[in-house]
Amino acid sequence: MSRGFTLIGLSIALVIIAALLGGGIAMFIIKKHEAQYNATVNIMSNIEQALQSYEISFNRLPCPSSLTATATDPNYGLEAANPGIGNCAGAVPAVNALYQNRNNTYRVAEGGVPTTALKLPESYMYDGWGHRIRYAVDTSLTVLNSNASGSNSKGTNSNSTGGQSDDLCFPTPSGLTVYNYNGSPAIFHSNNAAYVLLSHGANGHGAYMPDGTILNANSNNAAELSNCHCTNTASSDAYKAQYYQEAAQYQNGHAGSSAYYYDDIVTFKEPSQMKESSSAASPECFYVIDAGRYGENDSALYYSTTLDNWKTNTPPGAQYITHMVKDAYGNIYVNDYLASAVYKYTLSTGAWSTFINSSDMPYTSSWMPTGLALDNNGNLYLSGYYFNGKFTDQAVQKYDSTGMKEGSPYNNSFNLPNNLFIDKNNNLWMLDSGNNNLQQCSLSTDCSTPSNWTTYGGGTGAAAGDFYNPAGIYVDTNGYIWIADTNNNRIQKCTTSPSFSCVTWPSDSTSVGNAPGQFNNPKALYGDTAGNIWDVEDASGQMRIQKYNGTSWNIIQSFPYANNLCNIYPVKAGAR
Repeated sequence: MSRGFTLIGLSIALVIIAALLGGGIAMFIIKKHEAQYNATVNIMSNIEQALQSYEISFNRLPCPSSLTATATDPNYGLEAANPGIGNCAGAVPAVNALYQNRNNTYRVAEGGVPTTALKLPESYMYDGWGHRIRYAVDTSLTVLNSNASGSNSKGTNSNSTGGQSDDLCFPTPSGLTVYNYNGSPAIFHSNNAAYVLLSHGANGHGAYMPDGTILNANSNNAAELSNCHCTNTASSDAYKAQYYQEAAQYQNGHAGSSAYYYDDIVTFKEPSQMKESSSAASPECFYVIDAGRYGENDSALYYSTTLDNWKTNTPPGAQYITHMVKDAYGNIYVNDYLASAVYKYTLSTGAWSTFINSSDMPYTSSWMPTGLALDNNGNLYLSGYYFNGKFTDQAVQKYDSTGMKEGSPYNNSFNLPNNLFIDKNNNLWMLDSGNNNLQQCSLSTDCSTPSNWTTYGGGTGAAAGDFYNPAGIYVDTNGYIWIADTNNNRIQKCTTSPSFSCVTWPSDSTSVGNAPGQFNNPKALYGDTAGNIWDVEDASGQMRIQKYNGTSWNIIQSFPYANNLCNIYPVKAGAR
């Protein structure tokens, strides 16, 4: 018997050895990439913590460093020139890119991580692949005492002609925007970022290297090219202060093509998010709809963070606005009952426009919208009816995120459909005021089918769970449904689990009146981020706002107010 290898056996052995080595090399590459990715995420997280600490200590954010300064340069890792003035430019060291917003002022500067200012090791200028991390910042937040985390009100003037204000309730966007490119259309994350941190990932296309040169990896991914503001050969392109944050993936239509693979790592924070990370409480924005006198075209949208210094920002030509919603991007929508329209305040432009006009109302151009709500996908829902001596066409109509009518109106024998609310589980709630009940439909079903609606409440009456002309609704994060039971002079807190039941507030008629803590014709209500309940009342012709503890029901404060208040919306400043 032969004791040596045959040629066939030797070939098989070599194939097996090669396979084992190849598998080991592949596993090594995967593990190395994983370690580099995790190191990058950890570095960027530490940079964010350092930025937060710096802002708390110095009441501003630092300017970027230079991406082209090398380790032998005395400016290596230093904050750009003129820190604390507000433009991060004009001398050495210089940032690498500047962006002018719509007011032609430098509002965004981009460069490297200013490790010296942040008291970080110089290695924190680089990601796990040895590429420089980009840092872009709203330059107005680098001004000394700018208070980037949210309490700075840089100007408080606004007007009723749709002018731009620059405060927490109507902030002027920095222009530092973050999108998700693979959305259709692109998903908009923010246009008011305080800062953005960017790693160019494993392929490194467009990244600055330690010697100050730019790496060319021949990427054709549109999101990566926007992030590096460069071409597919890494040549510089116009800086638009637009960044794309998404999961590692192929660009739509280019699956399997490495040139179209996105692997950048992007993180950002808005001013309000920085405030949430600090120990100080974030202020609230309070928006109040003042419907005005019927037919006098003197409606107004008031706003304040203190409830004692009200300012206005009202759609031009508004006749009789009654309700408001604010979307995830800071845009505001109000319905005009008499003009049969919906107006939209677009944060990125600082202007009002007609989002839905009378010709796009359901049934007839004279259909009167009474309430509105937004779902998680940006679809808008309007309740309303047509009145010509009698009420007809009483329904809810859905519109897509562009204002186009979508599907048939919803109608389940509604009678004076009023306020709407969409809860965190995407249930649409409607006060059916004429029937003195509450109706609910899951938006995962076809709400144009009447059988998909559920009716709650016992009808007209004074018992718990009965209603008399209810006008305001709010559903909190725990699923409790709060109802302004207007003509019963009370608020009801209701649940549908295990069955529909309500607790009245007050529990009897002794708390009906005009004193603080008493109720008199509550018209609307809403909850704030601290769990308090706010209501608007017509106390014998004297409008007022009252704030209550949502757990104990104790009165916290009562605010007298003039004119014809319709609703109050306490929204966390800058919240998304």
